[in-house]
Amino acid sequence: MIDVTVVHSSKEIRFLVTKALEDHGIQRFTFRKSFQELTQIQQQILDEYPDMLEWLQIESVGMRYIVRIEQRIVHTPEEKLERCHLVATKSGIVKKIFYSAGEAQVAVDDFVKEGDILVGGILKHQDRVTDEVCASGSVFAEVWYTTHVTISKTYESYQETGKRRWNLMVRYGSVNHLVFRPRVQEFVNEIKHLFSFGKYDFSWVIQKEVTKEVKNYSEEEMLQKALELVDEKFHMQLQEGEEILYKKVLKKTQNDSTMDVEVFVAVLENISKQEEFPEQKKEG
Repeated sequence: MIDVTVVHSSKEIRFLVTKALEDHGIQRFTFRKSFQELTQIQQQILDEYPDMLEWLQIESVGMRYIVRIEQRIVHTPEEKLERCHLVATKSGIVKKIFYSAGEAQVAVDDFVKEGDILVGGILKHQDRVTDEVCASGSVFAEVWYTTHVTISKTYESYQETGKRRWNLMVRYGSVNHLVFRPRVQEFVNEIKHLFSFGKYDFSWVIQKEVTKEVKNYSEEEMLQKALELVDEKFHMQLQEGEEILYKKVLKKTQNDSTMDVEVFVAVLENISKQEEFPEQKKEG
């Protein structure tokens, strides 16, 4: 059973790379790929997203792939709005309001819909417009999703045999090269960095031989795995201050080799964005 961890601070980059990995057959509950296949997939993903990814490495650690990324940064000038509201990007129940400019138009526990003004940029006194600003801040709300995941009823269990083979890996940019051919069929890698010389990185690779056994999940274990996958799916998209509040299995469907699970998820999410408005007529 393979686990995959994508390491990057940007949820958009994590989501993009996770989807690209899945398109190339790298995801949880799949067969482990060879070192050569991983190296090829690394380069293919970089070729697919040359404007977004500077560097990518898939490291095999035990039965887990750790994917590290360096984003290609393209600097674009930020447009500064003169007057704007903070508006809702989706429906939900307001839970937290933070703002440094503008006037709050909603309160905690209010239900809001997409497009509603959360913090207004039009300042008034006794119903007269006194000033116009660009509202700034963040409004967090409880929003709801229904998602589906499919869980395999079987998984692969690997046990180390005790046999080990040493190899030398040389990395240049995003390309990894093993000096010697692997001498065992089923193995996991443990990588220990040695030193760098210019643009080259040198590492020892310990190839640990393993035996594979196919085992069956219980229904309870499959449901737990489904909830874990939902956690991973949503955490990839969460920004600072956002969190999963709760989740609940709504429906499960047994198939020959899989179980389809429908899950309800409540998320604390920043639903605010700035939206420009036209200049208002001030009353004297």
